[in-house]
Amino acid sequence: MKDTVQKLRRRSEKLLRKGEVQRVLGWRPGRLAWQSAPTVAESAEEVQRLEVGPFSAANLTKYLIDIVRPEHPARDEEPPGRTAVWARGCDARAINRLIADGVLDEDEVMVLGFSCPGIADRERVGEVVDLAGASCTCWSEDGGDSFVVHTEAGEKQLQISEVVADRCASCTHPEPVRADEHFGGAARTADGEVRFFALDEYEDMDEGERYEFWSRQFARCIRCYACRNVCPACNCTECVFDGDLPDRPDWLGKASDISDNQVYHITRAFHVAGRCIECGECERVCPVNIPLRAIMQKTAADIEELFEPHEAGLCPDETPPLQAYSLDDPEVKEEGST
Repeated sequence: MKDTVQKLRRRSEKLLRKGEVQRVLGWRPGRLAWQSAPTVAESAEEVQRLEVGPFSAANLTKYLIDIVRPEHPARDEEPPGRTAVWARGCDARAINRLIADGVLDEDEVMVLGFSCPGIADRERVGEVVDLAGASCTCWSEDGGDSFVVHTEAGEKQLQISEVVADRCASCTHPEPVRADEHFGGAARTADGEVRFFALDEYEDMDEGERYEFWSRQFARCIRCYACRNVCPACNCTECVFDGDLPDRPDWLGKASDISDNQVYHITRAFHVAGRCIECGECERVCPVNIPLRAIMQKTAADIEELFEPHEAGLCPDETPPLQAYSLDDPEVKEEGST
């Protein structure tokens, strides 16, 4: 991966110097060893701070909305020009989702794709090395998917495959599904059989157990909307839950009670059903650790059972199953039935 990062930097610098793009969207190391922050480089010099590390977890594409959407407060008056994005499989799928939703034009983005070895799970890494005392993490020199954690006690080398995040373990597209240019690196082997493995523990519960489990989860929700704000599929100009004008219904009360929390999460799940690109960002940013990825995986599994095999974000002109109508849809009654 170290070689791949160097190639990404060199190409990004060249694109900026030649004026082929106006900015490059990537990651940079955070303040702590296990942090990595999305960042924008607008000059060749700034590109040097860009990095792909074992903790570069954030899906970058939601930040494109601030750049391209004219009505957004963060948008300058001048046209934004073209943005180069460092993209893995999940980032590339999210870009396709934004294009399909009409949020992004294809000519506004240049995808610099790279093979993804997976992202390290902070808690799993913390079980074998003291991250609290770590100064930094970086890819090892062997060219594989191992990385080194630097601590006061010395260096500790780990394999991504041993501490990989669950969302990466179930990823079926570690390679970018779209890329203007592709860069190498170590990628996991895609395995469609493990896509829904995380659902097993929930499916094994009976109806009453599931209701009690999810009631406990939703009761902890503080409705911070972090899951919505980070989701590439949640890209409406104005969210239904933000409508506070006098002539619009107030769908949720001000208090964070379980009933309103259920309405919020179920409504959001139906909104992005068939459009979720399964990046797991909603679960990663949840401050109270609600297993939100399981909800979205359940909707994806049901769509495959009711309609047809489907994975969102594989192409920019897709029509999700719940946005299309067919006489073969399971809800349509047979002719002559009542």
